[in-house]
Amino acid sequence: MSYEDLKSNPRNGILQVAKFLGETHYTKMFANDERILKAVLLHSSVSSMQKDPQRWSSARSPDQTPFVRKGTVGDWKNYFTKDQSDRMNKKIRESFAEDELNGLWTNELVLSYE
Repeated sequence: MSYEDLKSNPRNGILQVAKFLGETHYTKMFANDERILKAVLLHSSVSSMQKDPQRWSSARSPDQTPFVRKGTVGDWKNYFTKDQSDRMNKKIRESFAEDELNGLWTNELVLSYE
């Protein structure tokens, strides 16, 4: 699961995480009560997380980038230089087999900086 996948379909992403945690979590939390899923979706949204940033990170000085930023796909381009992007691309290619990268970041390809 990528961040982009989670942003495009948060409901599916939450259900995937619950299934990953085990059938017990999935069944207990979501199968019988849609309200729980709606609450998880609400409280894990970027806007909800931005309301209480210290819940997710230690205190940050005003000159630091907020821990919970915009939640916008592709916003990394506003923070990475071309050199940083190239170094990240190299590291990703060294760390993952080609078949692991297939289909990953198809709409927001981190592997190129344009």
